Amino acid sequence: MKFSTRLGIPSSTVQQSSMLGKVLPELKVRIQRIFYSRSNCHYAE
Repeated sequence: MKFSTRLGIPSSTVQQSSMLGKVLPELKVRIQRIFYSRSNCHYAE
């Protein structure tokens, strides 16, 4: 965390970016599941 203060980046932004790094993969999986379910419904019809 010391390097972030040297670069002038507040630790809060570093924490947010780390949180985004954890959340983004989950969001991608959820979006993919939604698209797959929709495409499967279209194929079923």
